[in-house]
Amino acid sequence: MKTPSRPRMDVNLEELDQIIDGGMRAPLSESDGEKLKAVLHILAERAKPRWRTDRENTRSAATAPQF
Repeated sequence: MKTPSRPRMDVNLEELDQIIDGGMRAPLSESDGEKLKAVLHILAERAKPRWRTDRENTRSAATAPQF
């Protein structure tokens, strides 16, 4: 069974750098704050480990290289 795909979001690092730089000089605008929040939530979601089923773990162990 295929796991559901995570939402795709294109990240413009230059724009994020500008938002952060501006945030160091003045409070963030609401739209800039929402952009940063959305990117952070997506990064946090991607950092979570993907749980594997017992069947997948067994298959991986059987095909893992032995050293």
